[in-house]
Amino acid sequence: MILVCSPDEKVRQRWKQGLDDSADVHEVDSLEWLKQGLMNHKAELVLLHMSLPDLNGTEGVASLSRKYPRATLMVFSDIPEEREGIKLFASGVNAYANTYMSPVLLTEAVKVVQLGEIWVGKKLMQSIIANLAHLTREQGSESTSNALSLLTEREQEIARFLAEGASNKIIAGRIGVTERTVKAHLTSIFRKTSTTDRLQVALLIHGQAN
Repeated sequence: MILVCSPDEKVRQRWKQGLDDSADVHEVDSLEWLKQGLMNHKAELVLLHMSLPDLNGTEGVASLSRKYPRATLMVFSDIPEEREGIKLFASGVNAYANTYMSPVLLTEAVKVVQLGEIWVGKKLMQSIIANLAHLTREQGSESTSNALSLLTEREQEIARFLAEGASNKIIAGRIGVTERTVKAHLTSIFRKTSTTDRLQVALLIHGQAN
C-alpha cells in the first residue's frame, strides 16, 4: 500500500498522477491519519509533504522513520535545500524532492526508490555533497578515515573525489584512467561500504549516515 500524505488536496492529486493506476493508494491529510495508516495498514511507501501540520520538520520525519522502519519514506519540500536534505537522508528517508516535480519524473523516482535506491535531483545532490565536504573540513576527518579504511588506496582516492561532487569524467581525468575504470572502482566501493550510490558514499564518508 502507498500512503500519499499532504494537507493540500491538489498536491495529493498531483502525486497520484505519478503513481501506477493499479497501486493501492490511500490519501491522508494529517499526521494523526498518517500514523494510523502506518500502524493499521503497514504501508510500504509513503509520499510525505514537509508542510504537514504538526510534523515538526526533520525531527518529526526522523521519528517516523524510527517508529515505522518498514515504511519507505519519500519526502517532498516546497523549497528543497541541502541542509534539510542532509538531515533527512541521515534519518533514513529514501527520497527528497520538490513537491511540484512533474508526475512523469515522480514515476521515475518511485521506481528507483522501490528498487531500494535513493532519489535526489542532480542539482540538489551536488549542493548536498559540496556542503558535506565543507562540514568535514570543519569537523575533522575521523569518520572519513573509518569509512575509507575498507578501501584500497586508489578506491580511497576516487571516493574522496566522489565526496566532493566530482563526476566520473572529472575523476578519470584527475587520476589518468578511463571512465569505465572509474565505474569499476565505484562498483567495488559500493560493495565494500554497503552503499548503493554516490550520495550514500558521500554521506558515509562525511559521517552523516546512520
